[in-house]
Amino acid sequence: MIIFPLGFPLFSFQNTVGTLEAEAEINADIFTHIISSNPDFWEFEGIRLTEYLIRRPKEGVAELRRLVNTKNEIVSESVDDLQTPLIMRSSEIMDSGISVGRIEIYRSLRPLLGQAGVVFLLVLPMGLGVFYVLRILPIRAIFLAETALIKTNEDLETTNKLLHEEILKSQKVEAELYKLNEALETRVIERTAHLEAANRNLETHIAERKEAKKALIESEKKYRLLAEKMTDLVWTLDINLRMIYVIPSIEKMLGFSPEERVVQDLQEQLTPPSMSIVRELLAREFALEQQGQGDPERIINLEVECYHKDGSTRWIDNIISGIRDDQGVLIGFHGVSRDITNRRQMEEELRKSEKRYRELVDFLPISLFEMDMEGKITSGNLTIFKIFGYTQDDIEKGVDAAQAIIPEQVEQLKVNIQRVLNGEKIGGSEYMGVRKDGSTFPLIAFSSPIIHEGAPVGLSGAIIDLTDRKRIEESLERSNLSLAEAQRIAHIGNWEWTIERNDMYWSDEIYQIVGTTPQMFDGIYEVFSELVFPEEREIVKRAIEKAMSEGKTSEIEHRIVRRDGVVRDVRQLVEPTIDDAGKIVRVIGIVQDVTEKNQAERDLQDARDQLLQAEKLAAIGRLSAGVAHEILNPVNIISMALQILQTMESLPPEVLEELKICMSQIRRIATIAENLKQFSRISQKKRNMADINGVIAHVLTLYATQLKIDEIETKVQYQPDLPVIAMDQERTYV
Repeated sequence: MIIFPLGFPLFSFQNTVGTLEAEAEINADIFTHIISSNPDFWEFEGIRLTEYLIRRPKEGVAELRRLVNTKNEIVSESVDDLQTPLIMRSSEIMDSGISVGRIEIYRSLRPLLGQAGVVFLLVLPMGLGVFYVLRILPIRAIFLAETALIKTNEDLETTNKLLHEEILKSQKVEAELYKLNEALETRVIERTAHLEAANRNLETHIAERKEAKKALIESEKKYRLLAEKMTDLVWTLDINLRMIYVIPSIEKMLGFSPEERVVQDLQEQLTPPSMSIVRELLAREFALEQQGQGDPERIINLEVECYHKDGSTRWIDNIISGIRDDQGVLIGFHGVSRDITNRRQMEEELRKSEKRYRELVDFLPISLFEMDMEGKITSGNLTIFKIFGYTQDDIEKGVDAAQAIIPEQVEQLKVNIQRVLNGEKIGGSEYMGVRKDGSTFPLIAFSSPIIHEGAPVGLSGAIIDLTDRKRIEESLERSNLSLAEAQRIAHIGNWEWTIERNDMYWSDEIYQIVGTTPQMFDGIYEVFSELVFPEEREIVKRAIEKAMSEGKTSEIEHRIVRRDGVVRDVRQLVEPTIDDAGKIVRVIGIVQDVTEKNQAERDLQDARDQLLQAEKLAAIGRLSAGVAHEILNPVNIISMALQILQTMESLPPEVLEELKICMSQIRRIATIAENLKQFSRISQKKRNMADINGVIAHVLTLYATQLKIDEIETKVQYQPDLPVIAMDQERTYV
């Protein structure tokens, strides 16, 4: 907003400058047309020039306009009252490419400065307001946010102090519990010693019990060690599906401790889909139990998705069996669980990989297939179904490979299949395929044996539809023919020189251009160089060397000498071919016969020269017409005066004789002027068929009076039976 009023004067000044330059150029064009019509006396037409200077493209704009000649003399001007400072722009006035003067246009900058001041006063308050909004208000918002942050930090410090006090209290309680535990242990030892002293008679019995207890402890240690080292999970549930026992390895598997697990409901352990599966399974089992059909030996294998303590899920494989009392009533469940998350992930990745492989195979435009030893197609991708028109149901019902080709090639197919099964590499084999609807198409098949346990069990391979390739080959052949025809019509040929082998290829049109045949051309660069005009061989040599050494393209024009001795003009484009290693391996070129084109350009230049000469003559004619016009005006006045004098009877004879001589000279001047006017006229060239005798009679009738004045006697003898001819009668009569 602040920059806008500062840029407004510059924009307005540029606009004013552009307007003045445009007006100067427009007025210069106007005065150029005025001066070209009267180049010698335009400086004396001040009133007419001033009228043009007074005209304005826009009313109310004060300007000073001047028309100045090459001597910086003011020829004409239009002056308005202008106030400083001023700006001026000028434009040259040309006549036949020569500057004969210039027009100057002045305009005051004071209105522009006034407008800039008004814009500055209007926009400056708005800019200051925007500055206040963008600068002051964000600072206040930051200050308020900082105050709120300080208050939040203080609240956090208070909370940390309270937590520290709670921790100290907890540590104090733990220390007291430790002291009580030590006191309790001391009392237990004292009580044990007292009992040992009081019951010595029971030592044997106690020793036996100690041995049994020791064995039990050892057994518990072994069981606990086994349970802790197990990767699988052992657990029991009551009939209400509440966890009764679970071994410690659950913490490694699902992150929960045994204590945390036994207080969890089954819905907290399983995801909703898995919970639905468990409910359906238990509903069936309980229904069988109520019907008395429960199987005590039944073992159920179930995969469910369980929650991990970190929020993720794990897939668990469970082997579940029932727990029954002495009467065979179901009172709970026992199970062993194993984490199969990695296996499920691997299976999922394998399914995705198989899906991607199948999608990729189906996406390929090449038909892929597998075939057994009897020649039956066992599988294929979508492309093979598409090009042959069969479906998966057809494959399952049985499709013989011999059905897919024409009968004439079945024996060849069997031979090739046996060769492949024998381990022979035969490459691609072309056949004429047969679709389900009976239509045929060309194809090429590649195959290799399927080996199982060292023996072939079938074939796998690929089939490529050659329809498009055949069509492309035919199109390419037609394109090559069209290219050759186009080169023949345009007289353009191409060549290619392989540097390493010194081998040169010519298109057919080059042979036509140089007037030779392929049998007469040895295919080496030196033979081509001999055809170049001797004085211009260096030009071609430099272009070739430039392509070979610098890798640059050249366009040259030179002459060649045909075998029949005819010299032709040709234009060449020479370009190098560079391989991936940056080495120049070939030089290619395009040759065009431009003999007729160059001749046409020379003829065109001659026509341009003649036209220029005609324009010069026309300019002389227009000048002659102007001179004749200026001469005839005073000559007519003099002629009239002489004719008046001749009518005076009082003049002496010698004076009349002189007047007669003067009149003859006046007529001579008039004749010369009329001839000059005739020279400047442009003939309309209206040719009509006319009788030459009639034209001569008409001309004599027109000039009969003048002939009598000149005392000329004419004798005419017409030739009868003259042919009618085409002529411009107007030019004949003038």
